[in-house]
Amino acid sequence: MEKAQNRLGWIKKDNQDMLKWAIRYLNNHRASIPEQTTYEELIGASEKWPDSSEIREILKKMKGAWRQKKLRESLNGKKPRNFILSTSANKALETLAKSRNKNITDTLEWLIKSGLEIKNQYRSQLNELNKSHRKQLDNYQIAAVTLTEKLSEALTESCKLTLQIETLTPNPESLPTPQKDQIEILFRKKKSTLLKSNTIIKRDAIRIHERQIQPTTHYIEQEQEQEQEQEQEQ
Repeated sequence: MEKAQNRLGWIKKDNQDMLKWAIRYLNNHRASIPEQTTYEELIGASEKWPDSSEIREILKKMKGAWRQKKLRESLNGKKPRNFILSTSANKALETLAKSRNKNITDTLEWLIKSGLEIKNQYRSQLNELNKSHRKQLDNYQIAAVTLTEKLSEALTESCKLTLQIETLTPNPESLPTPQKDQIEILFRKKKSTLLKSNTIIKRDAIRIHERQIQPTTHYIEQEQEQEQEQEQEQ
């Protein structure tokens, strides 16, 4: 018959946690061993167990269960994975692990964490960029609405002045063309008055577009030349 010492020889005499676990395991498999049993008492009790296939199977599973328990504890929050890598990927992983003086598992964890950090950074940058674009789009929309309002006011004023001039003179085309510098001075004054806004938001929104509003005086010289020609003909 197999000796009891050989049956439980894998249990360490000075390991109380291991001894208590073994007693609990055996009691869960139809044994009746007091929890305060010492190592020597357990060995002595096991000597009286019959040499049967059932006892051998229990002891075999008991040793395997202890190995699984220690493996789970050694993982320390890690979960085993089985996967297949291509030869080139495996070689690159080994080279990277060697360059970092780490094992394959640590290197894989480092790669995964680094990938997640890069992903989070990219997502954060993308969110900030989207916020900036949304704000810029809002400003453009506000500017478009504001400039539309001002253009409507300017066109209305232009129509009003045109009708007033037609009322005052039967032939508005005969009126002299103002000097270019006079138009530009008056334009700047009108522009300043026209684009004044009561809200800071609107003012900020139209600031970048305001510079594009310039007097179109390219036709002044052409009109003055036509006036001179008409005077000469007379």
